[in-house]
Amino acid sequence: MKKLITLVMCLCALGFSNLRADNVFYETCGTTAPTSGTRPTPASYQGWDNQGLVDFDGNVDLRATTQLSSHVWFAANNDKNLTISGINTSGKSNLKLSFKVAYGATGGNANKMLVVAKDLAAGGSDITITVPDQALGASNVYSEINNLSGIPATTNLQLTFTVLGATNAQGYRLDDILITSGNAPIFSDNNDLATLTVSTGTLDPEFDPAITTYSVVLPTGTTTVPSVQYTLADATAAAVKTDATSIPGSTTIAVTAENGDKKTYTVNFSATPPAGEWIETFETGPSKTSYTYGEYQGTAALWGAAAVIANNDNSDKKNGLYSARLRDPRPNYDAAHYIEMKQDKGNGAGVISLYHGMYGTHTGGTYKLEVSNNSGSTWNAFVAEVEEVPATLTKISFTANVPGDIRIKITKTNSANNSSINIDDISITNYPGTGLSQIGNDLSVYTTNSTLHIVGYDGK
Repeated sequence: MKKLITLVMCLCALGFSNLRADNVFYETCGTTAPTSGTRPTPASYQGWDNQGLVDFDGNVDLRATTQLSSHVWFAANNDKNLTISGINTSGKSNLKLSFKVAYGATGGNANKMLVVAKDLAAGGSDITITVPDQALGASNVYSEINNLSGIPATTNLQLTFTVLGATNAQGYRLDDILITSGNAPIFSDNNDLATLTVSTGTLDPEFDPAITTYSVVLPTGTTTVPSVQYTLADATAAAVKTDATSIPGSTTIAVTAENGDKKTYTVNFSATPPAGEWIETFETGPSKTSYTYGEYQGTAALWGAAAVIANNDNSDKKNGLYSARLRDPRPNYDAAHYIEMKQDKGNGAGVISLYHGMYGTHTGGTYKLEVSNNSGSTWNAFVAEVEEVPATLTKISFTANVPGDIRIKITKTNSANNSSINIDDISITNYPGTGLSQIGNDLSVYTTNSTLHIVGYDGK
């Protein structure tokens, strides 16, 4: 009785007032898992909703990210498991298991999460719970796996979740483990918008409730973010709108259906570049999800990259949907992480601008920007080393003044762990012929051997 009362109180406290009393077990992994540093094991973690009511064990860890609350992390390339013992399902019928799972890249599948149940009270054998062959969505975005059969009624149920290293190249995440009995509650799953409009510009493509990503291209020089209006298709759903703060930028509308299903609509705002300006937004897709070297066709050029591009990771800093991510060196990846143009841009380079920011909660990333005027044979026509990258996505500009056909290359220069950086919206004006200009205000700038060093950045 204590366990049932505590569980009902826990569900109400977490806002699950619409869940019926036939929810036998619910575990959200709490709210206190760390985003960095030492991550606790299941046995040592003290933030479980069911702490003291059941036993948790395994070789996974508990963590959170800037976008995802506390969850179980099944690290890549190793066999990882979570075991929960002592769940009381006795006296219940039609027991069903549900949970949320995400993969650290595109291409994951729910059935890589192997689930086994066991009736410990009866000393029973393993019961394999069949997880459907269901492709997972974008990187680190949860998919719901609902109403799996095979859970026994017992005073001591054990559940084991396992991901094998051989099928796990990027890491899996597990959250919101739920066991229900009887007839599941019926709630609306409608998380559509009925209308979506902008005060300035035109949505591309035209609004369709099934389409979640839109672009709005504004006139050159636009700095005011248009307002976005919407209506819900179902009155039982709820929505939260987060407005873009600058151009380029994105306004998102996160819609949650009555049954908890979520959908996010995104409106990406950009301005037409000035005449003679070249711009790479990385919004082309498809994603390049590996850090090993490969080519990526961007919006303005073909890129060679030992980096991830257009992965739509929730922790990436980006304008719109996508950016490039350069990480700290790791085993099995290229030692230097970089992106470089594989095609020349004519008319030289006047001012090179880009947006840079630290990935997620990472810190301490540094990089260098290089320009080639001989199709990539050498990269010394202009060199700038950035020795401090801001936590938020911020614009920075470099006056290169390099004539002729040019290419640029951006290379991460430090090797500290958890120091990955994001790069987005690279623009290059044509070579003006003469002149130099300030890179920003209140910067610590110096040169050594024709290399420009930038130590601080004020966001201007």
